[in-house]
Amino acid sequence: MANTRDTARRNEVRRLFQTIYPNATAAEVLTFFAWLEANSADLLPPDDQGNQFQLLKSDLEGLFGHRPAAKQKAPSRKSAGTRRQSDEQGDLTPV
Repeated sequence: MANTRDTARRNEVRRLFQTIYPNATAAEVLTFFAWLEANSADLLPPDDQGNQFQLLKSDLEGLFGHRPAAKQKAPSRKSAGTRRQSDEQGDLTPV
């Protein structure tokens, strides 16, 4: 079980992150990590526990998401049919 000091540190880190990045993405975790290193290194997880960045990501779990991927164009019927036919003939290797 986490000790009281670590719980307080984690709560403060989560509060700060939500204040600075209310709709955060995974990329902003790295920016926040760099900001903490420069401004409040005491709020980073202890470096004797492992990779500080990975531990910070764990501390912030649930507070950030991923930007939706760009919409990809669906293959045309002709190309999809051609691929299917080629797959049946064994011309294409699985991706």
